[in-house]
Amino acid sequence: MADAELQSRFSPNKPLEADVLAELQSTMRLHDLSAEDLFFKWESYCIELDLDAQEVSLRAVRNLKAGIQDALEKSSHRAATQHQAKGERRINATPRAAGADVFGMLDGLVPSTPAGGRLGSKGGASARRRMETPRGAVGGSPAGGMRDQLSAMNGVPANAFSERANPGEVVEVLNAALAPAPRPLAPFPEPRIRLTAASDQKKLAYRPLAMKLSEASEILDDRIDDFAAL
Repeated sequence: MADAELQSRFSPNKPLEADVLAELQSTMRLHDLSAEDLFFKWESYCIELDLDAQEVSLRAVRNLKAGIQDALEKSSHRAATQHQAKGERRINATPRAAGADVFGMLDGLVPSTPAGGRLGSKGGASARRRMETPRGAVGGSPAGGMRDQLSAMNGVPANAFSERANPGEVVEVLNAALAPAPRPLAPFPEPRIRLTAASDQKKLAYRPLAMKLSEASEILDDRIDDFAAL
């Protein structure tokens, strides 16, 4: 269905090349686009670069795919920048005159408060002496090599996988008594996991109270009826 729609929109007069058709399908899957939306983007791309929309080549389709990816990355970066700018709040402290309030009167009286020396405090001098006192360098732990660490941990040195005693041999099987799951008779009509170029994490976040009140009341009514039947 998608192949026929792509063929009718992009090249109704002659069949598309296999590589071009595969690239168009890849773009549709990657960006979750329909054939109509992809054709609109193709027309906009051709108008912007003054190209012939009927000449669908592999190079032009790949350039279109790269342009869509670049536009998506720019929009995501712009949205993240705006969100970060809104979240930042800069709070500046209100300037105050020295000694004009309670905190200014306490400067110099409390030993732990560095004072300006207006009331002959000792807190500023003691803090200055502590800062001027030479201190020894903090001893750091010697950084040993990987072999020293492995020998200290009584570990085996790391070897390549091909150099092991029995490479590729199954040593232990978990739940070997259980039978493997049977294969489906037919493949799934669509993949269970859909890959996208960019996803909105807000849409995938956990949402409490997603159930409607009417649904919750119906479930409670059913439980009450079940208890009443017992």
